Amino acid sequence: MGVSLIKRKRGNRVSYVIQIYENGRKEYKSLFTASRNDTQAKKEAERQKAEYEAKFLNGALSLDTFASQSKDFLEFFEKLRDSKQTPKPYANTLNHLKKFTKGRPLPMDKLTKSVCWSFRDYLERCIDEAILKSSTASTYWNKFKAAVTDAFNREMLHHNPVSGIKGISVSIEEKPFLEVDEIRALVQTQLPESEFANVVAALFLFITSSGMRPSDATKLTWQDVRGDQINGFYVQYTPAKTRRKVGRLHHLPLHTDSVKIIGSLRSCSIDTKPTDIIFSPLPHPPTQLRILKKWFSLAGISKPATMYMARHSFASNLALNGVDIYQIGKLLSHTSTAHTQVYAHLTERAKRSAVEMLPAMFSTDEQKFLK
Repeated sequence: MGVSLIKRKRGNRVSYVIQIYENGRKEYKSLFTASRNDTQAKKEAERQKAEYEAKFLNGALSLDTFASQSKDFLEFFEKLRDSKQTPKPYANTLNHLKKFTKGRPLPMDKLTKSVCWSFRDYLERCIDEAILKSSTASTYWNKFKAAVTDAFNREMLHHNPVSGIKGISVSIEEKPFLEVDEIRALVQTQLPESEFANVVAALFLFITSSGMRPSDATKLTWQDVRGDQINGFYVQYTPAKTRRKVGRLHHLPLHTDSVKIIGSLRSCSIDTKPTDIIFSPLPHPPTQLRILKKWFSLAGISKPATMYMARHSFASNLALNGVDIYQIGKLLSHTSTAHTQVYAHLTERAKRSAVEMLPAMFSTDEQKFLK
């Protein structure tokens, strides 16, 4: 077994690399790059080489451990991202990690508690500078923690550096939604001129009365609709967002309005098959957005026009009508009531309205017994 310091010269700079070899096997670890004339850098490289030699001699470090610690955490994170069924949150987290490290590698043995705290501080600054919402920053921090813990469980880290570091608190933001009167105003408004206007409007209104995620509603087929006129209709599907975590079918009862919408689409379709997509043909999201914005404008509604707003409208109107958070979460296929708490303030508003509906039972003069 031996430890050597390799110097790779490139122009006026030199890269220092540690090489460890044993029984014909070689592993490498890049230290840093410095100017050829930087004597302090050369001394630091020699010091690190001596440190690795000492660790190997006293058994504190093995070749396998050295190999795993020499790996770049960002490369590990990329592989973790590619293994996920919903990789987008991991991809976005990785983008911010690369901004945080300024594009430089992050070796496993350099992933210290201090570095983890610094990345958390970076995400907090993104919130302060309105680059990220607190909920988004919290998600990215949780993905980062999960990746670090995964690396620790694979024995690529001596200890878990994120242990004991608290999460990023999420401020509850009121999500814009359409109240029932505004939805009725939309229904009574002439649709914009577009070959896709009918199907886009139908999809939006279906979500306002069913609460389905747009990504799930756009994949619904006729065979997903079950039930009858007597017992009611429902859709049975596996939510894409929670498929990997939960993996079970979601049974969603359909409101009368939802049934009317898909019924009108069925009556306009010719030779439909059970496997046909219900909301089809549907344009790309940018075109959907343009149609919705125009429709909202024609109806005199100045609120943001998005498909996801339809889902928020469903949940918010349930809360305003006294439905408890637990039931709303079940209908939205949330895996935790923490996701549904954003609508909690509306249930409180509904409770207040309910109390105020109680008529007065005694006059002011009759309150003397309270004195």
